[in-house]
Amino acid sequence: MAKLLLELKYYDDAGRVKPAVILICCVVFLCRSILLFAISFTLRQDNGDLLGLFYPEKHYLYLGMLLGLPALIAYLLIVFRETMVKRQYYWLFYCIKPLFLISCVLDIGLHYYLAKAHYWQFSWSIALSLLLDSLICFYLFKDRHLSLLISDWSKPSSPN
Repeated sequence: MAKLLLELKYYDDAGRVKPAVILICCVVFLCRSILLFAISFTLRQDNGDLLGLFYPEKHYLYLGMLLGLPALIAYLLIVFRETMVKRQYYWLFYCIKPLFLISCVLDIGLHYYLAKAHYWQFSWSIALSLLLDSLICFYLFKDRHLSLLISDWSKPSSPN
């Protein structure tokens, strides 16, 4: 009998490691432009006003959506895990962490650019975004749960 590396609540019915809730929170933060864009189109009335509230300049919305795309792809790999396993695309799970890191580093770069464009004047939104991006990067590098998830998902399951 193999020793469990995590608590039992972190495993699904098949005995595979489940993604942590904090990972889903990271996805929501990194894909915030995409989510806001989707929410604005579900509200049929004045969807441009909602986008204008968060993104006064449209090119920052499109840039944010582009920067969130790697995190969205990584999340889709997590969501469609069973399909990837059935097709034996185990190698794709090694892409989860790099995709999240790419999205996070690009988001840091965007906020660095925005701070420089505003002549380094303090902005709460830029400061909080940089702080959260830094925390997400730290989480992605140091989290044992994510490393165990990737290593568990990247190998074929043993038949019962």
